[in-house]
Amino acid sequence: MRKFRDAGVLLDAQLLLLLLVGEYDRQQVQTFKRTRSRTALEDLPQLRLLLAPRPKLLVTPHILTEVDNFADSLRAAESFRGWLRDEVIGHLFERSVRSQAAARETMFPRLGLADCSAVKLARARRLVVTKDVDLYIELNREQLPVINFHHLRHQAMGLDKEVAAIFNGGSQLPEQDRGPEFS
Repeated sequence: MRKFRDAGVLLDAQLLLLLLVGEYDRQQVQTFKRTRSRTALEDLPQLRLLLAPRPKLLVTPHILTEVDNFADSLRAAESFRGWLRDEVIGHLFERSVRSQAAARETMFPRLGLADCSAVKLARARRLVVTKDVDLYIELNREQLPVINFHHLRHQAMGLDKEVAAIFNGGSQLPEQDRGPEFS
């Protein structure tokens, strides 16, 4: 993870939502329909452990918009958004990916705008952590830096060789220029 600590780590919308709801009100993790699952309370500490000590947490406007839209059905959504505005968003590192550039990706019909923006950041050597199988498959297919969060859960807090290699800087990633699609 130290290899990506300075460059930044991007969580998909599901994981970012889990992290934020858990930070805001841990009890809502089990009651909020977007985070409620049989493993959510186990996933939250594992996600925190993965991110400790805190790396530069990257977001795209597309992912933040998904999180904001998901928050519509959160109990006390207005209070949650106020907390996001006052306590969280200023500490995130926002990277813009032009919608037109993301939509030109061949996987756009399958993945959508937020996930295609994650692919663009991964190509710029940013680590993506995801629960989304389709996003993971696409990033893995392109040999881009990705961790499938489900794999971490199945390793019961241990790291498999793939994840350990990424954490220790052993991943061989293609060199990519930033390109004009970023602002």
